Amino acid sequence: MGSIINRGTKANPKWYVKYREADGRQKMVNTYATSKENARQFLRTAEENVAQGRVGVEKRGSERTFAQLAAHWLEVHSASLESHSDNVGRMEHLTKAFGTLPVSGVTAERVALLRARMAAETVSDSEGAKVQRWRPNTINRTLALLRKILNDGVTWGWAKSAPKVKLLAVPETAFDFLQKDEAERFLSHVSVAAPGDAALYAAAIYTGARMGELWGVRWTDVDLARGLLTIRRSYGRDFTKSKKIRHVRVNRQLGSILKGWRDRCPKSDLGLIFPAQDGTMRVRERPPRGFFDMLAAARCHRVRFHDLRHTCASLLVMAGVSLRAVQQQLGHSTITVTEKYSHLAPAFMANEADRLSLDVQVGLGTLIALEGGR
Repeated sequence: MGSIINRGTKANPKWYVKYREADGRQKMVNTYATSKENARQFLRTAEENVAQGRVGVEKRGSERTFAQLAAHWLEVHSASLESHSDNVGRMEHLTKAFGTLPVSGVTAERVALLRARMAAETVSDSEGAKVQRWRPNTINRTLALLRKILNDGVTWGWAKSAPKVKLLAVPETAFDFLQKDEAERFLSHVSVAAPGDAALYAAAIYTGARMGELWGVRWTDVDLARGLLTIRRSYGRDFTKSKKIRHVRVNRQLGSILKGWRDRCPKSDLGLIFPAQDGTMRVRERPPRGFFDMLAAARCHRVRFHDLRHTCASLLVMAGVSLRAVQQQLGHSTITVTEKYSHLAPAFMANEADRLSLDVQVGLGTLIALEGGR
């Protein structure tokens, strides 16, 4: 069992770790960590390396490259994440820019150059006009990934410090959703034109579940007698985005749709409620074939599949459902996330403003009542 030693002062600590290599030799190494917790992680990594037959801490003179750090990060941190495939895709930008550099060579200046280059890159659209290749949010997700990798690299002892990674300033974008009449036309149309996907679309709008949650939900998760759907997984993983299980109410309309769908649902080894036609799980992050055509045929404006989730929340709020109930239905981690729908509540501010009522003296003592909104 190794140990952590502060060879500096309380005000200016210098954290070292002491451990034994596989051959029994004891080593003391400067971690260059900024906290005792980071030094503890450094020691843990060194002991894991020894346990797996590797050198605990490689010599500083042979600093590893960013490409090596990126590959290590994908293996030990990202592989178990739901976002792993996205991380692999975004890593291509990072390894192309920094792959051959030592980890310490990824400086704030080089990061700023990558940010500027991605923001300035253009492609030609279908009409030949130049458009920005990368959306600001895409650039920020790539930069956030870089920041996470570099900070973990410091924790693991791959570098002394990590540069500050500044993201692009992106204004908050408005969410989109189907109006009530559009949702009604859409569900009516797909019940005839796309019977194999109609129950899925209905579940998306009535429950507000995420795509991955719908793809992974099983018949064992639904209790139609009680009108309850348990959301416990996303895609093939046994956990949701929030890592929490939640229970969603199934109203009478959706319950009737699911009862009819159960007899027609393709057989699935996993017991999926909404499998592909061959019984396997649907393709990750890809809406059903013909989704946009169905929207157009039902005279609905174009939205993303994820916007069906916004549709559920928006229609619930406009029907007078409390924000707290909507938060529980959608599985938002905090009420702050749900509050973006608050402006849709009927007479929301009017009712709140009416709480203010004052007796005010005007002129020569005439008493009037000032009530909110008057």
